[in-house]
Amino acid sequence: MDLKDITRNEITARNTLEIQTSEHTESDCGKMRKYRAATVCLVLLCFLLLAAVTVLSVMFTLDRQQLISMNENLITVSNQLQLEKNNLQKNLSKMDGWIFYQSSFYLISAVQKGWNESRKDCKDRGTDLLIVNNREEQNFLRTYFAVTDFWIGLTDQEVEDKWIWVDGSSPSFG
Repeated sequence: MDLKDITRNEITARNTLEIQTSEHTESDCGKMRKYRAATVCLVLLCFLLLAAVTVLSVMFTLDRQQLISMNENLITVSNQLQLEKNNLQKNLSKMDGWIFYQSSFYLISAVQKGWNESRKDCKDRGTDLLIVNNREEQNFLRTYFAVTDFWIGLTDQEVEDKWIWVDGSSPSFG
């Protein structure tokens, strides 16, 4: 082999190496682009996932705080209602002889008195004579107190034959 052959072989080898390197470089660039795109997509997805988790965490924390606040309010109201119930039961136990019907209490005294004395007795107890508000209440009174005479809070003391209830309202007879 002479120098020409070595140089020619060397040039051929270099050209072959450059072609192979060039082919590998183009192939590697394509792969790198794919990996780079995949990496960018993965980073974006991670960022979106992090943002979603953060937003949901904030929302759930706010909801939890709101529920805790509502629960505390309900506990307060429940405690107040329990106290009120206890007070009412205590007062109810003092109301021996009273009859409860549709959110009203009725008492027929064992002592017979006139209208004015009966009204004074009611006032002394912190109430007044009965005002009949509707037909159902009237029927209840007729049924429950059928054998007893009792006064109601209807009067014509101010103007003769002009009947008014003790609270100043006009009766509606039906």
